[in-house]
Amino acid sequence: MLFLLLLTAFVACTCAYTIWLIVQDTSPDPEARPAHERIGPATAGSRPEPGSLEGVLVAQLVAAAITRRQYVREMERVAARDDERHPLAIPPEIGSDGA
Repeated sequence: MLFLLLLTAFVACTCAYTIWLIVQDTSPDPEARPAHERIGPATAGSRPEPGSLEGVLVAQLVAAAITRRQYVREMERVAARDDERHPLAIPPEIGSDGA
């Protein structure tokens, strides 16, 4: 019987805490909100600049400045250029030559 009483008290406290968080979250008072929500989002429309050519191409694709076909062609060119600059060196096999 004591177990049921403790379980009921735990469930009631959990429900009360959840309702308190929901009420606090919808409070119009900005000081009642948690600190990470008071900071607020960055200014609307400001996005970090892409740091690579691939990032620029993805941003253009998402903004519909280029088509998917153009994106694929440019990525092929980027891959070919990267292959010329940094070719893949395959290490020699380790083992006996006469096997």
